[in-house]
Amino acid sequence: MLYKYFTEKLTGLQGLSIEKVEENQNTIHIHCKLERKKHKCPCCGKLTNTIHDYREQVIKDIPAFGKYVFIHIKKKRYRCTCGKRFAEKNKFLPRYHRMTNRLSAYIIDKLRDAVTYTSVAREMNLSVNTVIRVFGVVDYGHKNLPSALSIDEFKGNTGGEKYQCIITDPVKKVVLDILPARTEVCLTKYFAKFSKSERENVKYFVSDMWKPFANIATAWFKNSKQIVDKYHWIRQVNWAFESVRKEEQKKFSKTHRRYFKKSRFLLLKRFDKLTDEQKQQVNIMLYASPTLSTAHFYKEDFFKNSRLQRQRNG
Repeated sequence: MLYKYFTEKLTGLQGLSIEKVEENQNTIHIHCKLERKKHKCPCCGKLTNTIHDYREQVIKDIPAFGKYVFIHIKKKRYRCTCGKRFAEKNKFLPRYHRMTNRLSAYIIDKLRDAVTYTSVAREMNLSVNTVIRVFGVVDYGHKNLPSALSIDEFKGNTGGEKYQCIITDPVKKVVLDILPARTEVCLTKYFAKFSKSERENVKYFVSDMWKPFANIATAWFKNSKQIVDKYHWIRQVNWAFESVRKEEQKKFSKTHRRYFKKSRFLLLKRFDKLTDEQKQQVNIMLYASPTLSTAHFYKEDFFKNSRLQRQRNG
């Protein structure tokens, strides 16, 4: 009994009877079997203690003493009077798994730190895909929706999708969730998990000008005010101005084209933030092209009105 007690403490696995332990330079192999006991037949429900045969299964466990650990279980298959044959049950190994529960928990705990799948896989002697699958079964639930919700895409490669989607709280500046795709189907499936009352509490829905985001806001957040974030408005204005600049500089000689290209940041920068020397350089370029001068006027007027609007809103 004392031997059994220390065996369970050492391995951390209850009900195991260790037959032998083999150790080499990098690995430890523990050969064991579970105690024989009555099992309920999954077919008829009767208890049986009749062993049909044995099958060895090799499973991976958490590393110990700086070495990889493999557990060789001599699994029993029981036979019932109804003719059903079934494998014995244990608490540390889920069905069809080839690693212990505590190894899965250990992998998840390792991934709490800023580490890569590859580094964890190398440490655990597993494939990268196995580590990814273990991480994929974690269910974190969902957080409560804030009064202001922000959504945007970012470039990735998860699941073959070119873009993934990030959902944040712009007030508290925290990430709420990351979705594998930015499609309406994916977003609809996600927001359908929240109750109607939760979605009605969202007062502001912030996104870029991509139409599926606007459709999601209209369908699921009817009480919210849709806001296009500042960055995308500014980007559209700068893109429009850059388009005019590129068209105009094509009309100039090679020397002028090169000068306009190198001075693009002066043209894009707010005019009131330029030095006197820089302002003089910009005025010379605008004088050379009335079309560019008009575009520059509208750009500056947009930013001036936007600043005044923000000041009025407090």
